[in-house]
Amino acid sequence: MTTPTHLDIFPAPQEMKAHEAFRVWVNEQKLFAYETEVFWEADQAPKKVAYCTFDFTGKVEICVTSDQTIQQARIHPLSLNIDTHICENTLTFTLDNPVKISVEINGNIDRTLMIFAGEPETHLPDLEDPELLYFPPGIHEITENEYGILTLKHKRKVYIAGGAVLRARIHAHHLKDIEIFGRGILDGSTLLSRHPEYHAERVGEAPGLDRPIFMDFIKCKNIKIEGIHFINTPHWTLRMVECNHVTCRNLKMIGSVENSDGIDIVNSRNVLIQDVFIRTADDCIAIKGKALHKQKKRSNISNIQVKNCTLWADRASALEIGHENEANKIHNIHFSNIDILMQRLNTIGYHALNIHNGDDANIYDVHYKNIRVERCQRLAGIKISKGYFNQAKAYGRVHDVSFKNIYSHDKHDLHLHGHNSEHEISNISFENLYLDGQPKTPEVFTNPFVENYDYRQDGKIIESFNTPLPRLNFTPIDLPEHPQEMRTFPQPAHFSKEHVQLSGIDFHLSPLHAVDLNGSGEKAPVPLQTKADYLFFLQICTNETSPIGTVIWIYNIIYEDDTHCTLACRYNLDISDCNTWASGGWMAELDKKKTYIQSLKNPHPDLQIKKIVPNKMNTPEQGMLLALSLGKRIDAS
Repeated sequence: MTTPTHLDIFPAPQEMKAHEAFRVWVNEQKLFAYETEVFWEADQAPKKVAYCTFDFTGKVEICVTSDQTIQQARIHPLSLNIDTHICENTLTFTLDNPVKISVEINGNIDRTLMIFAGEPETHLPDLEDPELLYFPPGIHEITENEYGILTLKHKRKVYIAGGAVLRARIHAHHLKDIEIFGRGILDGSTLLSRHPEYHAERVGEAPGLDRPIFMDFIKCKNIKIEGIHFINTPHWTLRMVECNHVTCRNLKMIGSVENSDGIDIVNSRNVLIQDVFIRTADDCIAIKGKALHKQKKRSNISNIQVKNCTLWADRASALEIGHENEANKIHNIHFSNIDILMQRLNTIGYHALNIHNGDDANIYDVHYKNIRVERCQRLAGIKISKGYFNQAKAYGRVHDVSFKNIYSHDKHDLHLHGHNSEHEISNISFENLYLDGQPKTPEVFTNPFVENYDYRQDGKIIESFNTPLPRLNFTPIDLPEHPQEMRTFPQPAHFSKEHVQLSGIDFHLSPLHAVDLNGSGEKAPVPLQTKADYLFFLQICTNETSPIGTVIWIYNIIYEDDTHCTLACRYNLDISDCNTWASGGWMAELDKKKTYIQSLKNPHPDLQIKKIVPNKMNTPEQGMLLALSLGKRIDAS
């Protein structure tokens, strides 16, 4: 028996801007196509997308007309298998279940139409409830303070009706029993303080403003957020800090500015994220440990469930644990039944599924199950290394992590990079990986500080190893002094230490050991007369604006018999692209200067290396070789 169709269509306030490219109807009733921005980049024009919303039961027909002839159309998530019909500039399809979808016309990913078709509301507000804040259809603003912050009280209920637009931040500190629900929109387009500063400059704001979060909960208990839309977030979208028992259900988030994280779970416990759609210009969902108080009290993170979600990360990672991990334990984390439409950023260290332990937490009991990844730069990665945001001096561990039933249309790479033998990655299981529907063994990039990894297909062990790369002894090399050619960075190029260990690799460095790579041509040959299994180059590059993949310098390895091999260092690529291991480029800081490790597995370990010749490419980057270390297998003669 077919369920009769029921439609709830919400009127848009007259002040809201409609997207000019799309006209949308559901069962011949017109929907308002809201316009909002995605993935704002300083050197490009704003990217405008459209979204529509309605609730229904039964079966409906969607009709979309475009301002251009439709050559092809794809509806994401692809796992929904929605059939389409195209006639000139019109696309039609039917829906018989609630969905959150992205309609892509002619392959243009930054001019998409998102349709949020939900179930009719069953949880309606009691308008007589004295604890209720009710925002009816229309535009509403909070004018009592500079930043438009609506500060909540105990047991407060906030209902944003369909057709309502609330231009405000919502903050709650040390509260319990809070509900925020409805079908309306929380809009940050008029709020002060874009983050970071160059976004503020774009909209003409004065520098140095505070940076309040869009929706922020600190030390709260029993929180429910359901049904509403978030657009034009000026900063992180939804943050919970040291909270307990939080439920986020049926949310829709679209952010364009850098730092527009979707949901940040910070030192919180018992959190459920269910049926959310997030397209953001940073991490979609991030689990973080961060000590925010002067006493640096650390709360553990546990019992986090993220399920039945659709995610699109224009920057960073779709599912992130880290980079901040100031907690004793981060455990009992479950990600399940998730569609990742995009993980876009090609910069080093980001993955669709990512764990970056940059502080000293013990991260374990983490599970990814039934994850479908449509497009990504890198599929999955786990690493232990310091970064810009980390505070703890010590390092942590990552262990007992499982990936099961991972479906990828794009990549099948797995990156595992521990710090050293005391702070390693262990007990990693990968079961059932499919690339374009076919079983595929992961392409694994790793370093020696990983123990117990196995890959299974349909219950059968395909690959298993302990200590996938050999343990190495490191021999730091003192580079020859070339003061007349040395580039100082800054003036002078002093570092506070002469001996450093990065990702477990020993290096010697000092100001006079920095080899200038400015200009083109052969520079500063490094004589060695020794053998090595691996070579590790520690470098600085001072230009972060060049296209990803630009070759910025080349190392020629010359052997005793005059044979040679070449390593090309490319700007801002994961070093695994060069078939190497270390925890990633831009992987550490020395005295607040970014450093980059590039390594080479020596193809001729039985030959003595006579010299290494750095050759600078004719590019505007200003590269500098800081140090060189050789790795030799401990079990080698």
